[in-house]
Amino acid sequence: MVDTESMVKEAKSEGLENEELKFFSSIEEATNEVTYFDIIYSNYALCYTPNPLSYLEQLLKTNFGKFFLTNTAMNSEDKEIVGLQTSSLSTNGVGRTIPDHLGIPDREIIYPFTIPSKQQVESKIKQYGNIVYSIKEAEATYTTIEGNFDNYGYLITSEK
Repeated sequence: MVDTESMVKEAKSEGLENEELKFFSSIEEATNEVTYFDIIYSNYALCYTPNPLSYLEQLLKTNFGKFFLTNTAMNSEDKEIVGLQTSSLSTNGVGRTIPDHLGIPDREIIYPFTIPSKQQVESKIKQYGNIVYSIKEAEATYTTIEGNFDNYGYLITSEK
């Protein structure tokens, strides 16, 4: 699993790793240690990276059997669109409340998201794999001053 450095550190300190589940703080670190991935699963994550197409390409370059890209907002233009999301801190992570023992007050947070071009995403996928199945999963899930954007999902097989 690739996640933030703090999440990886916590998962390892809690002894969550085993032969079938490893934690890494970058795609590069994961591919240096693991030679083959049965499945890559990306859910809502791509639009929260600094450069969605670059991260997508890194994932597509790995040695994988199947790749399930799901709940990914995309736009119909040939450009990236950046927006700001506002939510409460408690809605980020497991559950909808912050455990009392952490002593962290709930508050409003604002962070950017990037909506890639659907055309560019599909073009990138076709460079490295095959789209087995695609679906519009939800409508108008992300809103910016440029409009509302839908979420899409893809099942991809590797060309390797």
